[in-house]
Amino acid sequence: MKFLALFIGLSCCITGVFLKKQDNKKMQSRFCIIAGALLILVWLIFRWFGLTPGFFTITIVMAGVLGGLKLNDFPPISEKLTVRQNNVLKWCIFTVIMLSPVLFGIYAARLPNVTLDNGVIKMGGSFGGDFSIAEIQLVDTVHFYPKVGIMRGGSGFWVSYIGNFDVEGEQKTSKLCIYRNKPPFIKIRMKDERLFLLNFYSKDATIEFYNQLRNAVFNEKNEFEVKSLNINDDKKNDKKQIFKYVDTSPMVIGLLFIVIGILIGVFKQTWLIAGVNTMSKKELAKMDLDYVGKWFGIFSGVFGGIFILSQFIFKYLNIMNYYHYFILISIFVFCVFLILYFNVIKKDRIYKKTEK
Repeated sequence: MKFLALFIGLSCCITGVFLKKQDNKKMQSRFCIIAGALLILVWLIFRWFGLTPGFFTITIVMAGVLGGLKLNDFPPISEKLTVRQNNVLKWCIFTVIMLSPVLFGIYAARLPNVTLDNGVIKMGGSFGGDFSIAEIQLVDTVHFYPKVGIMRGGSGFWVSYIGNFDVEGEQKTSKLCIYRNKPPFIKIRMKDERLFLLNFYSKDATIEFYNQLRNAVFNEKNEFEVKSLNINDDKKNDKKQIFKYVDTSPMVIGLLFIVIGILIGVFKQTWLIAGVNTMSKKELAKMDLDYVGKWFGIFSGVFGGIFILSQFIFKYLNIMNYYHYFILISIFVFCVFLILYFNVIKKDRIYKKTEK
C-alpha cells in the first residue's frame, strides 16, 4: 500500500506519453500526465511526513483520469459483441478499477482478531503484534477515545482505526484496534508508557474480553492497576444523542456530492462531469448537455443526501457495524446506475440532437 499511489501515478504518466504519440489524443495525454504528476507529488508529500495517501485520495485521481479518457475510443473488447455491448462492458471494467482502492479500504477497515492466550494479547493482521500482560501497567475502560492524529502505519477508515497512530496527549505512538462508534473502549497502558486501545463489534464482546484480561492480570499477582467496568456510565449510545456524535468523513463526502450536483444541475457546469470535459466542440454539439446536467445534478444531490442521512439512521438503529458495507454498496450502485442510465437507458435521449 505504501507505493500504490506512486505506481498509479507512474502508470498515468506512461499512459499519457503513449497517448501523446497518437493523433487527436493531445488533451487526454495532457490530462493523464498532469493527473499522474499530481498523484506522484501527493505521494512524495505524504512520504515526507511518514504517511501513506488515503484510499479516497487515490480513488479520486483514478476516477478523474479514467473518467477523462473517452473509453469509446479504445478498441472493442470482443468483435462478437455489438458496439453498445462493448461500451457497456468497458464502462463496467472502468467502474471496477475506479472502486478497487475503496474495496481494499473497506476490507482493511475490518478489525483483525484479538485474543488473549497464555498471558499474551495477540492482535492479528499486518499492523498487529503480541503484548504480554507482564508489560501492562494500567487497564481501564473509557467511553470516549482521545483525538487521533497522524497515521504512522495502519488503516483509518470511517468506522475503525487499525494500526499505529499519534494520539493527543501521548508521547509515543499508540496502537489502536477500535470500532469508532462502538464504546466502551479498553484502555491498556504499557510500562513503557505506550497506549493500546481496543474494542469489539459488540459491547458484550468488549466486556467479556475486558473481564478475561482483568482476571489474567490479577492471576499474575503483580501490582497492576485495574479499574472495574461501570457499564451504566455509557451515555454515548443514547439514541437521543445521535446528532451529537457525528463522523465527519461521510458528512464531507455527502456535502461534496450535493455541491457538485448544484454546480452541474443548477449552474450548468457540465465540464465537471468526467469525460465531458475532454470532448471536442463537435462531439459536445451532438449531446443534449442540459438534459445530462439536470439529471446528473439530481442524482448527485440525492446520493449526497443519502450519504449524510444514512449515518444518523444507522446510529439510531444501533447498527453502525454494517455502515461500511452500506457505503460500499451505495457507491457501487450509484456508479453502475449512472453508467447504465447515461450510456444505455437514456443514450438515445442524450444524443437526440444528432438525429435532427
